[in-house]
Amino acid sequence: MTVMCIAVGHLADTIRERGHLTTKTVRRSTQMFASLSTSVTLSFVGHVTCESRGVAFVLLCLMGMCIGFNRAGFMVNHLDLAPRLSGILFSISATFGTVPWMVAPFVAEALMPNRSQAEWRNVFYVCSSVSVFGAVLFGILADGDLQEWFTSKKVFEDYGDRHELAGSVGRRVRNNFFSNPDENTVLVESET
Repeated sequence: MTVMCIAVGHLADTIRERGHLTTKTVRRSTQMFASLSTSVTLSFVGHVTCESRGVAFVLLCLMGMCIGFNRAGFMVNHLDLAPRLSGILFSISATFGTVPWMVAPFVAEALMPNRSQAEWRNVFYVCSSVSVFGAVLFGILADGDLQEWFTSKKVFEDYGDRHELAGSVGRRVRNNFFSNPDENTVLVESET
């Protein structure tokens, strides 16, 4: 998954930089691919028998690689929306994202009173359905542009164009990191 995350991130940045696709389209397509391919592999895992454990292992590894696509979708989308508030936005979304993790064991227990293969298949179908629902929701609601509510803050009144703001924040972070890697956070904060 690590290699896939790096490769997909590089590919997504290259596509955006060359102007082939907009940020919004790249974010939506990579996240939707991650969610839908995860759904498909989970559905297949539900049909694997105990005698074919190797197939289940390969499918789960493939699913892990497909999840790597969400690093170029959902995971960096907070930086597109509001760079300085991305940590807060990510914390809020991660908080809501933990709800399915907390509910999943109870749903699985309710769906599997006898622990049969057919009951396990239903659990995988529920997981697939949640993944498809997430893909559709992200595809409809996701945005890749710097948000108006973010640029209207007093902190950013010194900047004219909001697209110039996004580029200048990225350049400052990149330049400060490579010139002073130990003090990059302090330097970025002190410039505003």
